[in-house]
Amino acid sequence: MTKKVLVNGCSFTHGHGEVQNYLTGETNPPQPYVWPFRLEELFDGKIETINYGFGGGSNNRIARTTIEGVRKHNPDLVVIQWTSPFRYEFWNDDWGQYFGLVPTNSVNDAQARTQDTALDEFGHPLVWIPHEAREAHGDKTITEKFGYQTEYYKNIKVASQMYQAYLMNHHQTMVNYCKDILLIQNFLSNKNIPYLFSSMSSICHMGRPTGGIDHVWNVLNTKPNTFLIQLRDMIDRKRWTMYPFSAMMAGNVVSADDMHPNDKGHKRIATELYKEIVNRELLEDN
Repeated sequence: MTKKVLVNGCSFTHGHGEVQNYLTGETNPPQPYVWPFRLEELFDGKIETINYGFGGGSNNRIARTTIEGVRKHNPDLVVIQWTSPFRYEFWNDDWGQYFGLVPTNSVNDAQARTQDTALDEFGHPLVWIPHEAREAHGDKTITEKFGYQTEYYKNIKVASQMYQAYLMNHHQTMVNYCKDILLIQNFLSNKNIPYLFSSMSSICHMGRPTGGIDHVWNVLNTKPNTFLIQLRDMIDRKRWTMYPFSAMMAGNVVSADDMHPNDKGHKRIATELYKEIVNRELLEDN
């Protein structure tokens, strides 16, 4: 019987490139070279992966959609690739959808964070607003209110950017990340669904420390907040892969400027995950 494996993550799981159809707003299907497809091959078709990955997605989104996916598909195993803690997801009542920002750089000059050029480094709202569809239906009022060139959209963008700017180098970033992890850890444990956690890189890896100045343990230790330490200690490190994806793919990237895994990198990631799943017997009858 084919086992269902729900996977989630960012572009390291969905594939880099355009993730939404600009005409319909629908999520494009995952790229055919990504590790979930390779994992199916390694299991010789005995598993079916259900890919909830989304390029540019935050850990907030990963947590939210994992819960949705589990309730919809009732998988036999969940594999999550956590991403950068410096991404956030927001809900907008008027747009009726979630959106997020993807920071491009860290802004160190606090005074510069109020400048438009600096704030733009925290990204723009990843949200689909159907101009053509609303105009075609004659609903120009909605188009004018929600369009990308309106003051409303610009105000939402600046407010979101300022929120991320405030948290970029703040311990609250890691508190939020730990909360997302613990939410899914407890959710899956309560449902008795086996799971395996990993991460995009060492900056967000909560398993075995791999060293490096950007490692998450070092980031956490720079802000010895009692609440943060308590949250960190509640995370079950035994449920994590030994290494993050960046170590698994061993330098097999698209280019020096784009650190996403290429086809060979995805094959290496799939191979390492295959070993972890088999050795831990995560797909045995449960």
